[in-house]
Amino acid sequence: MEHTLHQAVSARQTEWAEPPVIRTDNGPQFLAAKFEARCDALRLEHERIPIHSPNYNAYIESWHAQLERECLAQQEFTTYAEVYQVVT
Repeated sequence: MEHTLHQAVSARQTEWAEPPVIRTDNGPQFLAAKFEARCDALRLEHERIPIHSPNYNAYIESWHAQLERECLAQQEFTTYAEVYQVVT
């Protein structure tokens, strides 16, 4: 997670008048002290959406729904490797 966050910021690195905002849900990976420390180090403002409020993050919710419709709901998987191959 930290590596991905660093890559995203590096690809968009410019002089910011205000810190960019990263909006997440309240998953354990986003509540971790390590994630918060990385956001601080990269000078990102971390905004968490309210619990049970997917409409605050509609873009990613729409993406997840599309992924499930087009990919995951049409097959049965027995291993993580199978899922990974289909999704990638």
